[in-house]
Amino acid sequence: MAMVMNFVAGHDTTSFTLSSRIYYICTNSGAKQQISDETSEAKIDLHASCTEIASKIPYLVACIKEVMRLSPAIGFCLPRVVPDTGTTLCSTHLPAGTTIAVSLWAVHRDADIFESPEDNKEKKKQISRIDACWLGFGAGSRSCLSQLLARFLMVKFLIRLFTELDFDLTAWFLTHMEGVEGRFRELGSRQG
Repeated sequence: MAMVMNFVAGHDTTSFTLSSRIYYICTNSGAKQQISDETSEAKIDLHASCTEIASKIPYLVACIKEVMRLSPAIGFCLPRVVPDTGTTLCSTHLPAGTTIAVSLWAVHRDADIFESPEDNKEKKKQISRIDACWLGFGAGSRSCLSQLLARFLMVKFLIRLFTELDFDLTAWFLTHMEGVEGRFRELGSRQG
């Protein structure tokens, strides 16, 4: 199951995030203008390192993180097993062997962490707390191995988009599917 999750996590997530970012930009003229102004004023050398470029465009970087918070490309949880000693989480004892996981959507919409969690606000208060709880690329040993490549691609693509093109949303382009169900089962398991 972990192999399937890793495959899904690496498949087309950057494109989904870019498509979502373009959608949010096109539906928020203030953000679109601010990104256009920021990228124009930054006089960016596209041959510079991604870190150097990102330091000149903090608003665009915040926009990328915000779309990953509001519209994560992947919605599954990566399970962990409670160690032999057991543990206590939020005053609840979890016995050894219990499988636990955290929902990315639940964490990223927690009103105790994110002010107005449903709003598409690019600038947030309590930045250090938000950064500590933001899991757009996972965390720790479950961190995305290709996050630097994904950040590089998103930043470079969006800079080129804003410095070389003018664009608008002319029709709804995101697909909404209903009634689609799926199930993964380990080959050794023939139940259900």
